[in-house]
Amino acid sequence: MITAEKVNKLSNLDKDQLQGALTTAGYAMCEKLLQSKFVGITTGGDFCYQFTYKDTYSGLLSIGKLFVNIDATGNIVAEY
Repeated sequence: MITAEKVNKLSNLDKDQLQGALTTAGYAMCEKLLQSKFVGITTGGDFCYQFTYKDTYSGLLSIGKLFVNIDATGNIVAEY
């Protein structure tokens, strides 16, 4: 079940919190998120964000999607 507390917490993450989740997940293509936007909840219960970043390899602006949730220990985890 998705609680109101979980919706409030995971739908209001800022780009710094998402950057930390990306770093922890091992996403090395972006040094810094430029923008992020909550776009919805998947049928699996993950919270989806779209983000813009400067690709460290190509130097181009790119767009990615990040799926976040809370693990059993209460930490925010991410998949991209």
